[in-house]
Amino acid sequence: MEPAVRADLVKDHPLKGRAAFVTGASRGIGAAIAVALGAAGAKVALFAKTGEPHPKLPGTLYETAKLVEEAGGQALPIVGDLRDAEAVGEAVDTAAAAFGGLDVCVNNASALDLTGIGELSLKKFDLIAGVNLRGTFASISAALPYLRGSDHAHLLTVSPPLNTDKRWFSGGPYTATKYGMTIMTLGASETEPGIGANCLWPKTTIATAAVEFALGGQPMLDRSRKPEIVADAALAVLARDPNTYTGNAVLVEDLLAEEGITDLDGYAVVPGQTDFQPDIYVDLQPREVLAGQAVHRVLLLLPAVSDLLGDVVDHVSGGRGEDDRDDQRHDAPIGRIRLPPSDLGTRAHDRVAARVDRLADAAGVDALAAVEEHPVLAGHRRDEQDHRERDRHRGGEPGDDRRIRQRQAPALARLPAVVRGFEVVR
Repeated sequence: MEPAVRADLVKDHPLKGRAAFVTGASRGIGAAIAVALGAAGAKVALFAKTGEPHPKLPGTLYETAKLVEEAGGQALPIVGDLRDAEAVGEAVDTAAAAFGGLDVCVNNASALDLTGIGELSLKKFDLIAGVNLRGTFASISAALPYLRGSDHAHLLTVSPPLNTDKRWFSGGPYTATKYGMTIMTLGASETEPGIGANCLWPKTTIATAAVEFALGGQPMLDRSRKPEIVADAALAVLARDPNTYTGNAVLVEDLLAEEGITDLDGYAVVPGQTDFQPDIYVDLQPREVLAGQAVHRVLLLLPAVSDLLGDVVDHVSGGRGEDDRDDQRHDAPIGRIRLPPSDLGTRAHDRVAARVDRLADAAGVDALAAVEEHPVLAGHRRDEQDHRERDRHRGGEPGDDRRIRQRQAPALARLPAVVRGFEVVR
């Protein structure tokens, strides 16, 4: 089954011929939703910053526009910064003028950073708050006058249910902005009669550039689902009567199940994958089960970001092995993980050590053994072996400290925030 543009979801869709405005539409979930709307026969205004190819990120607004039209829709790409309220307002006005009104506003654009409040810079906070909170507010505010004139008006925001379990608050600034997006949208359901205002959030991570670069590289992508699963759920929401279906923050998979779509195999990035990474803010299992998986999840995260962290995790062990005695200057134990403290600093070293020890105690030896055998760690060890071989060919000794530190330096300073951002048991 190919999940993109499901025939059963687009057939006779009520959005055929109607107009939609989608933020963050140059790639990922936003692009997938835009293409799905095009397949349903909608006229789609695409809003994002990326008009020209990005040196690191895939996709542009114009590439999405082409896909929308190939799917059967009409596309209007508009380049702009969501943090610029004037630009957002002009974009919505342009879309409404071109399409003869507006029926749907999809708030997808978001900036991701799970750094805790003690370490997040004000500049980075302004970015995530500007995109997530201010941008969503600007988009909704600009769209509402047009939506009030539609007989099938929908506000749809990609944001999570309001999960108040305190373990999700470690990435406090980002969490505040994402929950704020949800609150603004659900608030509209109370103040805007006739407009369906709902939120969507996946149970698993989705294979997007944000997940790849901010959460865990290719190993995390391999345990994710495709953006099309969110797009299909969006089609299902937007087909419902906005007068009766409003004020919901719903999980993607639950919504699809309501539509009779329970075979989700086609949405997996890796065919046959069953070990998916749960998304943040989602409780899939009882807390006592989560405690048993705590170390597994934290250690899984560390090697998963190997593109950034380099040789962060040398190995997971309760004692020092033969290789350690040959390189004691490089490795020092942090709980049951070995990290180079010279690059982290004593304070950060102690902080990580305390957290990892607490998680290890909660999970026990069996969980640690399972982590050590996890394919992500195995992949990390293979990557490090490749690095050492390249070092040898470049004239350095295998495991040359200088080269290792060069690989580690860019991300090691961020490690404590990463650990706190994904801590699942306190």
